Parts: sequence; structure tokens; C-alpha cells
Amino acid sequence: GYEVFVSHWKRTISSKAQNFPILVYMHGNASARIEVLSQLSFLLASGLEVVSLDFTGSGWSDGDYVSLGYYEAEDLKCLVAHLRARYQDRKISFWGRSMGASTALMFGDRDPNIACMILDSSFADLVQLAQELVEKAREQGVLAPKVVISVALAAISWSVQQKAEFNIDDISPRQHAPNIKTPALFVHGEQDGFISKHHSESLCEVYAGPKKLLLVPGDHNDARPQQLFDAVDDFFMQHLGIKTDDPRRLAVPKGMNLQCAPWVHWKNGAYFRVLSKDTKNADATIDVTTIGMTKERQNEIQSHLHTMMGQEEKK
Repeated sequence: GYEVFVSHWKRTISSKAQNFPILVYMHGNASARIEVLSQLSFLLASGLEVVSLDFTGSGWSDGDYVSLGYYEAEDLKCLVAHLRARYQDRKISFWGRSMGASTALMFGDRDPNIACMILDSSFADLVQLAQELVEKAREQGVLAPKVVISVALAAISWSVQQKAEFNIDDISPRQHAPNIKTPALFVHGEQDGFISKHHSESLCEVYAGPKKLLLVPGDHNDARPQQLFDAVDDFFMQHLGIKTDDPRRLAVPKGMNLQCAPWVHWKNGAYFRVLSKDTKNADATIDVTTIGMTKERQNEIQSHLHTMMGQEEKK
């Protein structure tokens, strides 16, 4: 089996209110569990404990391949089973971004007891996304006959099947969405040039459970605006039962920036005290916008597509 690394963050408090819901955060491709840091202060202040994992093939976890949701859903299955065994009375919710959101959807129809899900920038279907990226290359001047494109995509599918032992046709959150009843908040950047917002729109359209679509300013890997955090706060109050006056919540001073790691506030006034198995890295300053599907990595994928179709990228 593979060794998967997980972090579990909780507040160190003496309050009698100990039954904190657990939120599982799932990172995107080319990223790791530290991606949650920009949301961590907000989530802890909202009255949640936070668990984040490095999917197999990512971060510190074992594995040679990232499968964009196929094997990641198995990682999630194992983690949820562990949390249920250890914290039997806790509500469990999900927050996934990009590949993490797709993973949540590909797991969601297996477990009707997940309390709620936040799904930021999921693709609807991997083959469709690949075809759209190829079409984008054509729009940029890569002239390749459709038969060449079809052969290239078939070659990719064959290579993935041989090396990683899964079929890219099975990476389709849209196939799972009509069977999921968990309340979901779909989120997408209006200017997302990598996974177009119509992916979230189509997922929301076919999703079976209670749902809402929130379009926010920004590209695929941009930091999310306060608008999202306000919507998430309302979403949690509705589906996790954490009201404004809940003793599990923190009374946040007006103007405090919660879009940073909590130890920033600890250093500057001891507002947060956090327990984490990653305390050795607690002083690290990490810009989470430099991980995941950055513009540079998106351009690398586009360059590979140009090469795949037998043409050099235009300078």
C-alpha cells in the first residue's frame, strides 16, 4: 500500500463545546495539502477542525502518478473511513479545488452522509477538457487536422491505461453528479482560462442535491475574494448548524485578515493557538498562489499539446 500524509488542525481550547465538525480540504493538481493555508484561519474561526491530505503522487505521499480524481477518490475513501472510526459523532464536509473538487464529486455518490461540499473549479469531464485545450491551441494557430487530434488523444489514453492502469474516459465528475444528494456550493472564477466556468455550470445543472453556483472574479489559480468566504460562512451555518452565536466560533476582531495561516496571528497577538502535526513548519511563509495550476504550468500543458500535434509553440 501507499503511505499518504495528512495534517489535522484544531484549536487548543478549554471550551465545553468540543463537537467540532471536520472539514476535509482537497488540493488541486501540482499542489499539496499546504494549499489550505489561505483558508485555514477562516475555517478554524468558523468553528471547524480541518484535515488536509497529500493525494497519492502529490506532496509527501507515495505514488508515481496523479490520476485527476480516479485514485484520489480512493485516498479520500480511506481518509473518511479513518475519520468516521475515530470521530464517530462528527459531521464531515468537503472543500475541494480543481482536481480536489473533481475528486469530491467522484467520491460523493458513494457516501450520502457527507454534510456538505464546496466545489471550486471542477472540470466536468477530463476528455472534454482535453478537447477544449486542444481547440484553444488551434485558436492560437496550431493547425492540426481533427484526425491527428483524435489519434493523439487516443495515444494519451492508451499510455495512461498502460502506465497508470485507469481509463481517462472514467474521469468524469458529470457522470457522478446526478447521483449525489449532498448539499453543494459550486464556485468558479469568471475569467478562468484553463477550466472554463461552463464546466461548473453544467455540473450544477445535473447535480441532484441542493445546490448553488457562485461565480467570482478571477482566473483558475487566483486567490478568492471575500465574497466567497461570506458565501461559505452562510453555507456552513445552513448545513453544519454553526450559527453566529455558536460557542465553537471565534469572535473575530473587525478588519482581521483571515486569508492567511493562523500562526501569523499567533505571532502578532496570540489570537490563535493551533495544534498541528506540522508544527515544525509553522514558521514557514508560503504563497499558495505559487502552487497548483499556475499560469506557468498551464503554459507548459499548452506547449505539450503543441508538441503532441507536431508543431512548435509560437513565440
